[in-house]
Amino acid sequence: KVFTPKKEEKKVEENGQKVDIGEEWETALEDATEEDLVQLAGILGIHSMLNQDQLNAAIAEETLDPDRMTFKGPAKFSALKIQPAEPPNDTDVDKSLEQLQKNDASLKELNLNNIKSVPIPTVKNILEALEKNTQLTSLSMASTRIGDETAPYFAQMLKENKTLKSLNVESNFLTGEGIKKIMTAMKENTTLLELRMANQRMMMGIQVETEVADILVNDNKTLVKFGLAFQHAGPRRKAHDAVLRNYEIIRKQRTKKE
Repeated sequence: KVFTPKKEEKKVEENGQKVDIGEEWETALEDATEEDLVQLAGILGIHSMLNQDQLNAAIAEETLDPDRMTFKGPAKFSALKIQPAEPPNDTDVDKSLEQLQKNDASLKELNLNNIKSVPIPTVKNILEALEKNTQLTSLSMASTRIGDETAPYFAQMLKENKTLKSLNVESNFLTGEGIKKIMTAMKENTTLLELRMANQRMMMGIQVETEVADILVNDNKTLVKFGLAFQHAGPRRKAHDAVLRNYEIIRKQRTKKE
């Protein structure tokens, strides 16, 4: 005969303390459904108990299907939301170039993002016009297929221009060498506050990353926004600290003026 031990019921020890949550809450929670508790968790900010859909619904004060308002059940992906395509950039490049060359005071920001058909000579003319332009404060040329052949023109423009505050050349075909040429010009530029060069054709490599970080640390005290994806922790940390230092310098200068 096989010995079978008796099953003993485990007694839950109580610490003798009773939490008083108020008669109104006790009455409400006594009859609360699981759906009510999910909504309550969202309102109270107990995010670890909710999935993303439940949290978003709570924040937006929306309701979900009852079978999605539970704490249990299999994880399900949300349906992909198709975002409408951005309208094409209809900026007149030739007209903008003419305005830059005339130092037109009405042109403060130039957005050429996603215009794939800008010839290299036109890019060169735009950047050469900016060397003497004193009106434009923001230039965006993200996703315009520019590569290293334009880097010397960007570098020369940054050395000469004293008005531009923001430059965006993200999502292009610059290599480490092109990025290094642009960054070398930042040794002399003292007015640009924002420089974005992330998402280029290939990774820069540890040597270029180190040189870029060293320029930020040793030679530039004005950049407070810097967009570039570092693959190595050392240069990334140095660049991050340099940008924070620059921000603090500018903040203190602003405080003194006030």
